[in-house]
Amino acid sequence: MTKAGLGLPIYVSANLPAKTVIVADPTRIHIGVRSDVRVAVSEDFGFDKDLTAFRATYRVAGLAVDAAVAVQVIKASAT
Repeated sequence: MTKAGLGLPIYVSANLPAKTVIVADPTRIHIGVRSDVRVAVSEDFGFDKDLTAFRATYRVAGLAVDAAVAVQVIKASAT
């Protein structure tokens, strides 16, 4: 699997429709963090296999973009 294109990192998401790509300049995107990262541990999950599960969560306050051109959504044609 390709991890970079034209020197930029590529991230795959199942949350986008098929044939849709978002190109963004991460230096122009700002996210406000509302809380510190919380780590939860469960020793009950997978107990029969001697497994421990970890979950890390945090909340964000919002997303701001310096310039509209910093984020572009590209949709391929249906054919």
